Amino acid sequence: MNIELLNGTFKIKFPYKSVCIDGRYPSTNYEVGVSIPGADLGDLAGMIAFFNNQDIDIKNDDILDVMLEVVGGLKNFSFHTDEHHSNKDYENYSYDECIGCGHILCELKKPSEYNLTKKDISFLIKTLESLEKEGANNEILYGAHEEEAVLIVNSEKYSIYHTFLDDNKARRQFFVFTPNTIKARHLLIIKKLFQKGLIPKNYNYERVKKDIYSMTQKHLNQTASKLAKGKPLYDVYFDNKGNPYAKYLKKI
Repeated sequence: MNIELLNGTFKIKFPYKSVCIDGRYPSTNYEVGVSIPGADLGDLAGMIAFFNNQDIDIKNDDILDVMLEVVGGLKNFSFHTDEHHSNKDYENYSYDECIGCGHILCELKKPSEYNLTKKDISFLIKTLESLEKEGANNEILYGAHEEEAVLIVNSEKYSIYHTFLDDNKARRQFFVFTPNTIKARHLLIIKKLFQKGLIPKNYNYERVKKDIYSMTQKHLNQTASKLAKGKPLYDVYFDNKGNPYAKYLKKI
């Protein structure tokens, strides 16, 4: 089950900006480091889910403010919809009619599976609406889902475009998840949360970092089991010259 990824390889230019794992992102102007379910909105949900398990009095707005600092402001805060879900009237229409991100839709419809509450969902919808009005990056994706596999890309220097053309000019599409860059960005977020006193000093720094990533992994697994069931899962690594090689793991 070998796959050829060389034509899809790029060197990361923007290590702390993010996209979703969705395979429909085009291979133009997307040299971002972080590929995570739901992009920044999904990462925010993962952070909230982590703190729901902790005895810490932290507001969702405080987590959002720190994330905005790390990504470089409102214009760099990213989430997405698609051409099939242009309706933005979240109050009067169903999530299925308004939400073009499969991961966010899964969270909104089954929040308990993601360790989220109804109050958290209301906050996420409010955040989505308000940030978009204020100029955040709500990307519109086009076309159908044709992802052939899920790629776990293990590098902080290189990554793989979600959609690209192979040597035969055939269009290839993948779900892409980047644990190394996610952990690096989480490191900055956690540091700021500690510096601002939003996480008590008696909490173990390394344990917080590990457990936040574990929640992110849980969210990935939960969504992959719904949206990528039966598809192959690969680990992707790079040699010193940036050439990728993939290792088949299992079917999801």
